[in-house]
Amino acid sequence: MNHAPEELQSIYERGLADFGSLKPNEQHIFVLHDIDLYFEMEGSVADYLISRPSHLSCLVALLQEIEDRASLQLIHRLVGSKEPTEQNQLSAEFYERSEVRWTQLGYPRADVAD
Repeated sequence: MNHAPEELQSIYERGLADFGSLKPNEQHIFVLHDIDLYFEMEGSVADYLISRPSHLSCLVALLQEIEDRASLQLIHRLVGSKEPTEQNQLSAEFYERSEVRWTQLGYPRADVAD
């Protein structure tokens, strides 16, 4: 199932205002979009994951649900890493798998690009 870009934007705006008010599937969408934007701005998502435990929990649950074991392994390694160079590399590898995650949720990557 494909979703409209307007739907994504609505979920994202509501999530920025009150993440806890989103339905679980909307939280998944919000976190994926937010983490992609964060990576595009910062080049790493290590700080994002560490500073947002509710988003990390949501992301892990989503990756388990869609059976994206490769991304899940990257996240576990990333959270456990203390080395900035390794964090950047793992973040880049995680970001490269973004299309896989979006496709599983029914959002073609073109629909989520800003």
